[in-house]
Amino acid sequence: MASLSFYFSEDVSAADNDRALEILRHCEENLKVTDRFQYKIKTLCSNQFPPAYSNSYGVSLSVQNIEGLITKDGNKIDIVTDIKTYRDSKLFSDEKFRHVATPVFFATGFNGGDSDSPYAGYAGMVTTEQAKENLPILLSVGQYGFELDGYLVYGVRIPELMLAESDCVRYIGGEDINGFMCQHIKADTKYGLFSVYIDTNNNYIVRKFGAITRQSDVWYDKKHGKQPDFQNVDDDLVPDIVDTWTLTLDGLEFIVIDGIRVPTKGTLRAIRQDKNGDVYTSKSEFERTNIVLNPTFGKDVFSADFLKGEVVSNLDDIESGVVYMWDGEKCVPAYTMLEGSARMSGYAGFVRLATMLVGIALIVYALCRMYFKAKIGG
Repeated sequence: MASLSFYFSEDVSAADNDRALEILRHCEENLKVTDRFQYKIKTLCSNQFPPAYSNSYGVSLSVQNIEGLITKDGNKIDIVTDIKTYRDSKLFSDEKFRHVATPVFFATGFNGGDSDSPYAGYAGMVTTEQAKENLPILLSVGQYGFELDGYLVYGVRIPELMLAESDCVRYIGGEDINGFMCQHIKADTKYGLFSVYIDTNNNYIVRKFGAITRQSDVWYDKKHGKQPDFQNVDDDLVPDIVDTWTLTLDGLEFIVIDGIRVPTKGTLRAIRQDKNGDVYTSKSEFERTNIVLNPTFGKDVFSADFLKGEVVSNLDDIESGVVYMWDGEKCVPAYTMLEGSARMSGYAGFVRLATMLVGIALIVYALCRMYFKAKIGG
């Protein structure tokens, strides 16, 4: 487990605070060029689980190949993915998903892999009120390469968080990162401990960052100011309370598009320690291709692709017992689980009655044939 002193052991003064803030402002402005963006992503993601998890679920390592098309326009984002999961070098599941992140969040998916996979038979889900809390968790798990653009989680960039706590920002000095002289800046904020290396000679790009978020920090959602409720995401796979979460991004490579340096490769390492001291580690290796800045979007790019009348899960009301349906524009209640059971019971009764009536009709028909045959023969 990386210690906090790894990033913040130096004894420095605040004399260069203004210089650090100026560098961060230029960096944040440069990162905005990827607000309107399109690219193909390939991610090789490996997750190492602690003994307690391995003993319970029989899995110590999982490897995922993620491929997808990412389309972004500000706070709107459309992700079409093809996720392959391997266990013991064998294909475990082959999943196809489409996520649309707007003020109303949509996701549809299909699993063509192992029928025992947790997501087998998955159809779709919708959320509205909880979107701000769910989206950072669902879309920022080292799969889609948002971290290459300086995001701690989707929608929240590290330079932005550092600038929000400007009194905590410190300029450390110059440091060589992969052959490039970068300016090292760090901050101990209420959002976490941050350390960034910014190349001021090349469009103020981030060549490396480190982040440690603690249980006492404001996690993800600046307005709500609380740690995310992981139990609502997956009670089996993610600890309900995370004590610390350490992220490092390095090994970045760039290409120049219209004079702008855009990251194409990088490696994200994450260490998550839960309240019991169990440690989960992961490594995500990103590769982006087919990059387009300021693309032209079709009018339906950020629209849901549910079929009208399709049954979907409403994440805002998932425990209500209400079955929801897509009416072509939004998620609406269709019927309750009890009503559904009653419908099924009524249908089963109808089938039984129809079967009985058909049986009676056949008996009557047979008796009539026997009667008329005997009468004609007599």
